[in-house]
Amino acid sequence: MKRIAFIMVMFLALTSLMAQTYTLKGTIKEQDTKQAVPFCNIVVVKDSNNLAKNLGGATTMEDGTFSIKTNTKQAFLVVSSVGYDRKVLSLSSAEKNGVIDFGDIFLSSSATQIGEVAVVAQQKRFEMHNDKLVMNIEEATASSVSNVFEMLKKVPGVVVDNNDNITLNGKSGILFQFDGRDMRLPYEAMKSILKGMSPSDVQKIEVISNPSSKYEAEGTAGILNIIMSENKSMGWSGTLSAWNGFNGSWSTNESIGLNYVDQRWTLSAATDFNRWADKTNSDESRTYMWHNTDTLLQRTLPSKDRTDYRGGNFRMSADYKISDNSSVGAYVTYNLGYQPYLEIDPKISTFSRSPYTRIDSSFVFDNDSRYSANNLSASAYYNHKLDTMGGQLSASFDYNHNKSLSNYTNNNRYYLGEMLEGNLTRSETNKDTNDNGYDAYALKLDLYKPFNDVFSMELGAKSRLTNVDNDYISYDSTVFNRDRSNHLKYCENVNAVYATFSAKFSKMSMRLGLRGEHTYTSIEQKAIDTTITDNYFNLFPNVNMSYKINDMDNISLTYFYRITRPNYSSLNPFRRKMNDYSYSTGNPDLDPQFSHSLNLQYSFHYFLFLNANYAYIDDIIQDVYTLDSEKMVYTEKPVNAGGGHYVNVGLSGALPLGKHILWTMWSGLNYIKAEPNKNVYDNNLEFWSFNTWQSVEIKLFYELQLTLSGYYSSSQNFGVVELGDMYSFNANLSRKFLDNKLKVSIGFNDFPGHKTKYISRSNNMESFSNAEWGKPDFSIDISYSFGKKSDNNTLKRLNSDDIDQRTGGANGGNAGGKKK
Repeated sequence: MKRIAFIMVMFLALTSLMAQTYTLKGTIKEQDTKQAVPFCNIVVVKDSNNLAKNLGGATTMEDGTFSIKTNTKQAFLVVSSVGYDRKVLSLSSAEKNGVIDFGDIFLSSSATQIGEVAVVAQQKRFEMHNDKLVMNIEEATASSVSNVFEMLKKVPGVVVDNNDNITLNGKSGILFQFDGRDMRLPYEAMKSILKGMSPSDVQKIEVISNPSSKYEAEGTAGILNIIMSENKSMGWSGTLSAWNGFNGSWSTNESIGLNYVDQRWTLSAATDFNRWADKTNSDESRTYMWHNTDTLLQRTLPSKDRTDYRGGNFRMSADYKISDNSSVGAYVTYNLGYQPYLEIDPKISTFSRSPYTRIDSSFVFDNDSRYSANNLSASAYYNHKLDTMGGQLSASFDYNHNKSLSNYTNNNRYYLGEMLEGNLTRSETNKDTNDNGYDAYALKLDLYKPFNDVFSMELGAKSRLTNVDNDYISYDSTVFNRDRSNHLKYCENVNAVYATFSAKFSKMSMRLGLRGEHTYTSIEQKAIDTTITDNYFNLFPNVNMSYKINDMDNISLTYFYRITRPNYSSLNPFRRKMNDYSYSTGNPDLDPQFSHSLNLQYSFHYFLFLNANYAYIDDIIQDVYTLDSEKMVYTEKPVNAGGGHYVNVGLSGALPLGKHILWTMWSGLNYIKAEPNKNVYDNNLEFWSFNTWQSVEIKLFYELQLTLSGYYSSSQNFGVVELGDMYSFNANLSRKFLDNKLKVSIGFNDFPGHKTKYISRSNNMESFSNAEWGKPDFSIDISYSFGKKSDNNTLKRLNSDDIDQRTGGANGGNAGGKKK
């Protein structure tokens, strides 16, 4: 038996040594101008007339260079790009030390503007896989926004409201990832990091609305995975950039990045400094009802708020290729941000009982706040290639840390009747400090094993531990107030295992996955020495079927089951006072919300992608208001508000309109039927909404490029909350200099500014407010890149779920190319 095992090992080793790998490289240029042609499709095929059955693929860099590997010379290299004739080259060219150098490859302009070559080339803008829609971030997209948070507004299905809350396909509960790493940070910290990141740092954004069993089941809406720009330069390279915008206040973002790549090392470091300033105008009216007869009207007069966030980011990554089959790496990102003291208008509210002919009381809420935070995310990983069929073992350890400090000073004045000096009944000054610490640790192991060309399997396990220490201290002027202070410690431990089995036949591919997660939570209130614990186990199935209609069209259907767990602030029973009329509290009895989803995806000729999704969400977590009618006090509290049906149909794509115009768009139609619990709202709610983003890129004279884009979102309804219409328009003009290394962009953004209404309903309250924010700004963006570009040879870890690509079920990416 030992002899047989020894012979098998020797046979596999010999087979591996005998396998010859060839590196193909060259530079694509235009025949007439001799200028480089970026983003060309490069495909290696056995049959030059069938691009779908390929042996690998890539796209050229900005300087037209490419590098791709193959294990055979009995094939062809096919080069295609919009507006050019396709070029086919044999791999029988002279080879030296395993390298086939084609040198300069010249493309001729094509008389046919729309055809197979054109639509295949548009894969660089959008890709669709069975699990996700990928939006590749090109220069025109990056230069039209000031930061990555603003870029999210251009991602298919994403809606950002006036309070910077994000929904995906009409649903809340999004899990953020950076390069496949979960970012387990408070949302405010996550938002600060995204607002501090330069758009040029992002290569693509994956919208994973139907995640497979490989991913954590957290997040009803799905996952937004932000993929950072890769190092693709042998030797040293880098980028310098500066963005400045003015909308009545100055906003800036300056960054520098440096990369180094050789045969073993891939190193990267980047830092940026930023300031984001804005002004908001708002007003509000609330109607409270009790006993179905008596009502109370609260009016908040128009006021102005200011935001002024300042911060910086630092990112560093290192990957070392131990051998052709193994690599190790580490990644670190650090964010530091703060908001200085801001003078803002006091908020003045009046209260009137029905029929509202006189003011019964008045209230002035005058507050200021300061905020500072530092966030650290680190990861270390090891990858090992198991066999020539693509088997791979990956292990990783991730760490997320957040430390934030908020200081609030509230000066409240209360009046009997109108706000007159003689009617003042009481005034108070409260000074509160919220010291919050957050640490999350995750250990993950993934194994991918193909058995043959048809069947494959993926197994994995993950353990995540999250610890929160939140210390809220309140003072009446300078005297400590024990009743208004709270010290919370929260622990959440999630342990999971998963298995996925895939099969690929001639045109059909299938995937069956199951994930099991055990969750333990502990809420400890130090001030009253009380601990609340909970633990539960859930199974999350995932099924996908994909059918390749022809070489250009693909359709897939996926069912998946997911969970959204309450966050620690929602579970904290501490009752926080804002003023005599307003309180907020958590709810330790909250249950997780669960969702069943069915997703249908269809790709047409690589440039139009249809996504239809149905979901039923149970135990939806929403904030509602309860009213103490005798004291005229309302309390905001999260509850499990009931169920809801969510239907979303989205269309996205990129289409060349001639040689010099590219039209990019996404549009979504949403239907929501909320079925709230009767203690939240009496009636079921039905609501339709529509949102779209459209962009047109026009190549002008003197190599100028004009980008015009617009965003529109109709009224959105989320059960007890409704948002009004939102829209904005942007214009950007850019040009490259110094052999495309220097780029200058001038933009006019957010015209005519953002306005919306906000309506919140519960059984005894209806609130209406209007908000105006994000005034039009003028911006200038300058960036300079240096270094010679070419593909590196890093062994990538299993950052995201590439099962469909590995089994051939995906439709997108590198024209269906297999991963090496």
